[in-house]
Amino acid sequence: MIAILAGGKGKRYGKDKLNELIDGRRVIERLLSEFPQATLITTSEERCKLYSAIRCVIDNGEGPAEAMRSLSGTVTFIPGDMPFVTKEMVEKLVSYKNVFKADVAVPIHADGFMESLFISVNLDALDLEKVKRKLGRPLRATDFIRFANRRIFVGSKLISRFPVNFAHLNTPLDLRIRYSKSPLGEELLVLNSPFEPCESIEEELKTYRKLGLVQLETHARRDLEVCNQIYTSSTTQARRLD
Repeated sequence: MIAILAGGKGKRYGKDKLNELIDGRRVIERLLSEFPQATLITTSEERCKLYSAIRCVIDNGEGPAEAMRSLSGTVTFIPGDMPFVTKEMVEKLVSYKNVFKADVAVPIHADGFMESLFISVNLDALDLEKVKRKLGRPLRATDFIRFANRRIFVGSKLISRFPVNFAHLNTPLDLRIRYSKSPLGEELLVLNSPFEPCESIEEELKTYRKLGLVQLETHARRDLEVCNQIYTSSTTQARRLD
């Protein structure tokens, strides 16, 4: 199954970037032409009709990660602001996931930047409700990567050798440049260690720092603060009971 994330508000772009024209076609039309059976994750029925999608999942204001986890089975998610993603790229990403028997596969560039919303993931293998319960916060897209049992980070050049395929449309300038802002990566990295929310946060941080996974390290560091607060609160309560 393929799902296109089309719920962004276009704040940086200044308007709905999915309706912008690229070579005479709307951004969303390019993606739906490449993936005609895709499910669209968007913010309203009106936008679903506007984008002429066959099927939609509505993000009810809880964020894209919540809408993503409402699906089941193996799903490949594609950001709506990456109009040059191709079927071949998706097939390669899914193939790496299957060959290495991973729960999630994500492209990674040479500078360590991950395409954290362009992932192929077995949603049935993740216990994201436990993540929410233990950390007491809304889900993030990186949680699909952090709390999988087995992940594979696929060098972006192994998926496509053309930087344009990884171009994002965040500003009108990006529409003209059409180029990945990160150099394409060529390495494969398999990470087996399953991390538990809070329980293994220190080990998780060290692992990401060692491997140069900056986005995951940043989010784990934020969670470390939450975990410390939870620990302090529970310790204080225990002392009061004594």
